[in-house]
Amino acid sequence: MTSKSVIIHLGYHKTGSSSLQKWLLDHAEILRPHLLVFNLADGTSNPLKFATQKFAMGAGTEGDIAQECRRIRDVIRAAPQSRVCITDEGLLGQPLGFAAGDFQETGIYPHGAEIVSILAHEFAEFSPTFIIFERAKDPWLRSVHNQMFKQNCVTEGFDDFIARLRPDLSWSRLRGALEDSVGQHGRLVTNNFEAEFAKVSVAEMSVFKLLDLPPEVLGRCRPKLERINPSLPLPIKPAIQIAPKPVIVLGGANSMVVDGWVNLLRREFTALVDVTNLSVGACTSAMALYRFLSFEDRPDRAPVIWEYGINEFNHLQGGQSLDSLLYHVEWLIQLCIREERPFLPVLMRNQAQAGPHQDPYMTAIQDLFAIYELEVLDCNRLLQVVARGAPNLGQWYSDGSHYDTGSAFPARVAEQVAYRLDTLRAPVQHPDRATHFDRLALAFAMPEATARFENSVLASDFASFSDAPQITIFGRPLAAFIVTSGSGPKITFDFGDALFGPISTQVDYGAAMPPRQLRQLVFSDAFATRSDTTAGVVQVTIDQSDATPLVQNMFCWKDTSEETYANGLVAILFETTHHAVLRYTT
Repeated sequence: MTSKSVIIHLGYHKTGSSSLQKWLLDHAEILRPHLLVFNLADGTSNPLKFATQKFAMGAGTEGDIAQECRRIRDVIRAAPQSRVCITDEGLLGQPLGFAAGDFQETGIYPHGAEIVSILAHEFAEFSPTFIIFERAKDPWLRSVHNQMFKQNCVTEGFDDFIARLRPDLSWSRLRGALEDSVGQHGRLVTNNFEAEFAKVSVAEMSVFKLLDLPPEVLGRCRPKLERINPSLPLPIKPAIQIAPKPVIVLGGANSMVVDGWVNLLRREFTALVDVTNLSVGACTSAMALYRFLSFEDRPDRAPVIWEYGINEFNHLQGGQSLDSLLYHVEWLIQLCIREERPFLPVLMRNQAQAGPHQDPYMTAIQDLFAIYELEVLDCNRLLQVVARGAPNLGQWYSDGSHYDTGSAFPARVAEQVAYRLDTLRAPVQHPDRATHFDRLALAFAMPEATARFENSVLASDFASFSDAPQITIFGRPLAAFIVTSGSGPKITFDFGDALFGPISTQVDYGAAMPPRQLRQLVFSDAFATRSDTTAGVVQVTIDQSDATPLVQNMFCWKDTSEETYANGLVAILFETTHHAVLRYTT
């Protein structure tokens, strides 16, 4: 064990650290023969701080911290001074409320114990003394908020700051975690901020006693600390009345759950966002197209927030072609171009996809978004930031396909969406894709309704399958939308000389399942190759044969449920031309 004495002052933020650091800097020449200092005030502590903060923000490694410790350790070994002070309140991470890019600190030094463990291990030969100052809870939180407000990391008042971040401040719990991290490698000294800074002179303060500076050296220095960077009354910002921005959300189950990101966006950002949620679970962007086109009162230029990544990956695994999945997404992008709507993909992954390996769907959908120069909210990257590194996925997912609404992640997604709304832009048309799409139009047709389906999310009129409904369309059929249940039959679509089916319309049933649901059937490429835009009739009939039906993803074919319901056709989505739309609708 070396005879050198190493003091590591960790802060916390807003506990007088700047006053201590300025005193050390002001007397650097007097102290240099006796004390080696790595000080935030002159930047000498920065390399170590940057390593610890990158780690705390999920962008660095333990190895980066250890490397900087070893560099400082070599300097200490070679230095003539027997006393060393490292002082930087940023060593434990960023303060509550700090924000930069996609990162926001929502906890109170959540990685502090891990960082101290590394520091204690790397400086163990010096048996280091770690110093912290604890301050009364309410004044400390107010001071931190004050600082974050001045740094433009937060804009709300203190009460809203606390309500949003809900800090769970327990100095004793944090102190215990730091003591455990120091272990046998050194010791942790805790000081009461109010008591220490009430002392008459620096010579009486605990930190200076630990530095063990000779009395004759202290006698040549200023006897008191200056008050640096105090909290000041915040300017009262005049309230600016801003109309909430309308947005349209098209997504799957993660966009529908009670405490999911969309409902948090709606509840927590009421003054900023007016959400129309058109999401439907168990479907893909084919359903998004139908929901979007059938929303006749969609606000002009309202951004579209798309969240069907998990669903589409599951449908790809269930047999739907990658080309059809991408084509439906691309049609939605094209509609946004035509209506000058910003488009934000919220790209979520299921638990299996969230690992280190990229899957074919993710590669293809990201390439598609890149073609249209779209900004993407990559939830995999955001999760790494929120988790401060590689996440333990079991802590963030409630099951294979749904994020845990009890975690902080849905709120972070809502914040990111709200933050980006003012800078979103419409997709940028690509010349090659314009050549294909510019002559085309997208439309849907509905049969004569004989029944109505309603739930808490939507309402749809439909024609019962038992009535053999017919629909006239004038183009290439892409998908059908149906109301179905555990008693859904197998049906056949007959379109001129093309036949699709028999195909199952039955969905799973049971105590935990809604008895009736709105679902989609995606037509096969063989059925959807028609290029003729003359009007034709699609006939839908219940198949009475013994043939085994096709079963698309999220459907089944098994014994019929004991409870029977009316099942039927809502609409057919088809691709046509602008010329045909004018011919048949005017």
